[in-house]
Amino acid sequence: MRHAALHAGLIVSSGPVDAGAAPRVRAWLEGREAAGVGPRVVEAARRALATAGGVVTERHGTVVCFSERRRVLELDRHGTLLTTLSWRDDGSLDEAAVRLGDRSWILVEPRATTESPWGECDRLWWATAPRRESRVAEPSSVMTAVDWSHVSAIPTVATPARLPPGTGSAVLNLIATLARDAGGAGLVYQGPYPGEQLFLTLVESFTYTAAEDPLAAFVRGELRWVPAPHERVFIEADLHVQLREGVDAVTWRGRKYHRATWQSLERYAPRRVHDVGDRVRCSMWALGRPIEDHLELTRDGELHAVLPIVSRVEQTRDVTPAVVDGVLAAIAVASAPPLAAAIEDAGRRLHVTWGPVDRDLAAIDGDAIRFASSLRDAAVRAIAGAGDREVRVAAAFALLGEMAGLLGDELRARAQRTLAELPEAEQAALLRESTGPSPETARAIGRAVEALLDELERPTTPP
Repeated sequence: MRHAALHAGLIVSSGPVDAGAAPRVRAWLEGREAAGVGPRVVEAARRALATAGGVVTERHGTVVCFSERRRVLELDRHGTLLTTLSWRDDGSLDEAAVRLGDRSWILVEPRATTESPWGECDRLWWATAPRRESRVAEPSSVMTAVDWSHVSAIPTVATPARLPPGTGSAVLNLIATLARDAGGAGLVYQGPYPGEQLFLTLVESFTYTAAEDPLAAFVRGELRWVPAPHERVFIEADLHVQLREGVDAVTWRGRKYHRATWQSLERYAPRRVHDVGDRVRCSMWALGRPIEDHLELTRDGELHAVLPIVSRVEQTRDVTPAVVDGVLAAIAVASAPPLAAAIEDAGRRLHVTWGPVDRDLAAIDGDAIRFASSLRDAAVRAIAGAGDREVRVAAAFALLGEMAGLLGDELRARAQRTLAELPEAEQAALLRESTGPSPETARAIGRAVEALLDELERPTTPP
């Protein structure tokens, strides 16, 4: 039975009271890790233990300490430290630390600089432990200053590409958590770069209010985001699970698996979390089905099994130029028009092959792109089982779409970096003059589909 714990005006949604919560906090305070955390956080956690309702347990077992009305410490249900927040006497945030999936940390240094286009900004540091002394020599990035004592907006992050993997999700989840603690009012993002990647990161920690086209409303700065933070559990050294109603996302060996459906939208999820009976599986997913199963979890996110993969000898072969051109055209169609020329330019330098890829559908190493033979084999089976040409063409289109989806984010990122290096006048001209896809783009996609059909219908000699 769920309940709401009231902390002097802060409402914290939580699960059943866990008699083991306070002992877990005491055990952590007596352990070695607490010695490396700032004394302000340790003292606040001790005060929480001495305060009625100062330690609560959330739905999926996260233990949270509150001191003087503010969240100061989070441990997952196995006792792993997740978050520390150090508050000054005036109620402002001194520093926050959030653990990333690889067990390193992101530190937030509030209002650390005014040397940015946005004026006063918070600094984000990568760190090896949740304290200032563990920061790396250079900050990872900056973001528009947040009023951490009363979160009212979603910040804009500069140079997000410099951030360690998982930083955006971790920081936005912290923002959603503190916004929910303060009453759960909806937030709006009105900064630059309101693109699909930021949207997909936000849905992991917020729900959006109804909109006929949520992504379009987001781009216009009109979509309101209601805090709905996930809980995190570290299962093993290389396994990290996010949960809300159930398992939403899993990070394993540095790769993240997602649910495909988030509210009203279907996201592209080649590494997918899906339910099979009373278990949850993490699989490579393409052409409407699992291609390769990797993990099986319980419904509450505990590891049940690492699933075996049958190894085989695989031959590496080039993807035909017509297919590569079609993949690039499909990426351009799905991208902002100003990026089209830069995507095409980046694509000319690629060497694209089919071949073995370890537990993934594509491997990117500089300009060497390898699509997994298992993806190609799945398309061969789909085409072989098709009864007429229309179905076979649809299967080839689907394969081309999968290839574009796997490579698209990488090429868009390269194109954005290329455009960012242009003089501002040239960037502005591209924004003004860019139009939609040309007829040649559609012809390139058509030629690629025909080339794929020819290749996939032709018998191959085993290596």
